[in-house]
Amino acid sequence: MNTNTTTAPAIATISEKELWALFIATAWHSTSTVGVTVEQSKPEDLLRDPGAYGNLAEFSSTLADTVEEVDEPVAELDCFIDDLESYLENLKSVRDLFERLKSVLAIESDDDEQRYSNPVTGAAA
Repeated sequence: MNTNTTTAPAIATISEKELWALFIATAWHSTSTVGVTVEQSKPEDLLRDPGAYGNLAEFSSTLADTVEEVDEPVAELDCFIDDLESYLENLKSVRDLFERLKSVLAIESDDDEQRYSNPVTGAAA
């Protein structure tokens, strides 16, 4: 007696690191809760834009030097604070969007490492 058995192919998945690489290179659309404003941004751009004062590694030196030289140090500190707060909001937006993406693409697995379906091809990268 012939018996045919069919097994479903294993779902091709990607790691969180591979998902992150796809995520940061892709432009995402977000809508405002107020009105119909649609904003398009790439997470990589948000991560790399620390504001008007440039590289955050040099931030404290730049801040100290600049505040010493200006006539209105409080106003200058406010500018630095605004830049930092804007950058922190960018970081939070990127994190939150990636967390939402992960929750949608997560695949249950017996492995220790969480795996995700590939949103681009449906196959492993």
